[in-house]
Amino acid sequence: MKINKKYFLIRLITSPLKLIFLLFWYVLFSVLKTFQWVIYGGDEVIFGKDLERNTVGELIKEVQKLRI
Repeated sequence: MKINKKYFLIRLITSPLKLIFLLFWYVLFSVLKTFQWVIYGGDEVIFGKDLERNTVGELIKEVQKLRI
């Protein structure tokens, strides 16, 4: 396997910065989703507010209506 040596030094220097950037966005996204889960409840994060369902029970009832 041939190693691409073009811009190797730049990639070597910027790789820790890329790692820090990715970890920062991962933590930020996790905190955001946690606050959404706390504020809206677990079902809202999974099913979404636009589906107009508040609980898993309502989803199950809707599926049962479709089967009949």
